Amino acid sequence: MRVVGRLMALLAALLFVAILPCAAWTFGASQLLLSADTYKTALGNQDVYSDLIPALLPAVAQSDVHTEIHDPEALTLLNIVRNLDEAAWARIAANLIPAEWLRQQAESNLDAFFDWLNGRTDAPALAFDTGSLRERLSGEPGQRAVNEIIASWPVCTEEEVAVLAAYEANSGQPFPFCQPPGEYLAFVSQALSQALSQAASTLPDVSPEPGWLDDNQTRAELTQLQQVVHVSRAMTLELVLIPAALLSLVVFFTVRSLKSFGRWSGLALIVSGVFTALPIPLLLSPLLLPSAIGSLQERSGPGGFFGAAPSGETSYAGLILEGIVRSLLGELTLPVLVLAAIMLGLGFVGMVTATLARHPDEVIEDELLALRARAALAPTGLTPAAPLTPTRPDSLAPGPTSLADPPDRSP
Repeated sequence: MRVVGRLMALLAALLFVAILPCAAWTFGASQLLLSADTYKTALGNQDVYSDLIPALLPAVAQSDVHTEIHDPEALTLLNIVRNLDEAAWARIAANLIPAEWLRQQAESNLDAFFDWLNGRTDAPALAFDTGSLRERLSGEPGQRAVNEIIASWPVCTEEEVAVLAAYEANSGQPFPFCQPPGEYLAFVSQALSQALSQAASTLPDVSPEPGWLDDNQTRAELTQLQQVVHVSRAMTLELVLIPAALLSLVVFFTVRSLKSFGRWSGLALIVSGVFTALPIPLLLSPLLLPSAIGSLQERSGPGGFFGAAPSGETSYAGLILEGIVRSLLGELTLPVLVLAAIMLGLGFVGMVTATLARHPDEVIEDELLALRARAALAPTGLTPAAPLTPTRPDSLAPGPTSLADPPDRSP
């Protein structure tokens, strides 16, 4: 029976070592990923609000996306951006849309979404004020952006001037995307303004538009998401309790002393701590995220939000997503690393306890030896007794000493 108990304890300890790291990562992820503050911090740490604007403008206005894919020389917003230097477009976009506007929109919608996800509201009140973005694109900020775009392009060559003349005569011709000479400056400025206004016309006042929750499929998907979150939280709590139950089984089957408890629990906690910390270098590896972003770009396609630019370089959105994910992983790995350190510390304490504690048999043997030593050395408290002289009462006086003197039996 003792061998069976040890085998059962070993099995429980192996399960403990396998499940405790999973429980640590799951608990850390659930606490981190279901909080709006996590994403606010990640966006702020990566300075996403200023970096996201160059990717946001082409993404929110894609009415002519198929034209842009098949005709890269058409005068559309995406093609204008693709024919600008990256630094120049970042500067122009920052002047066109304030980063503070984007921060306010992002944080208010994050709060609304997670309030609903955590059960504090009945519906996610998501609303991006795209109407103000539309007004800026078609208003004075848009005209300033047009002037900056023209100034950022290289001067037109003679061949490009001829192409520009053909475009002026027929807008169906390719656009040269270059800085025109003076006689074409007003025409190009007007054409770019029309392209921005056309992109702005696709933007509603608020995105998503009011009534988006009236769709049955949308409501069903949101309800399913909320149920998945609630179930995952319940499973996370159960997963955290399983290692405690397994450690109790180890104690039940084989632990009979403090020394044994320290040895079993200490070794199991040390191994669990090592396994918990092992994935951290892999997740923070500089090779992991770029490959994942590249796969996302392939699925998104050249017209998608994360699609690569025609030259093949990573898009703004891909770079920003990589920064956000890296920030989230950094915030996740810190609490998990703390949990791993706690496991290692408790395991070390357990092994020290097992080393210093004594086996119960040794304690019993020492106690017996101590009792014998005290019994041998302790005085009895008795004085030596005097020689005993047997005395008898008169009724028991001895009879005749010889057969010659019989007792007197006369009356």
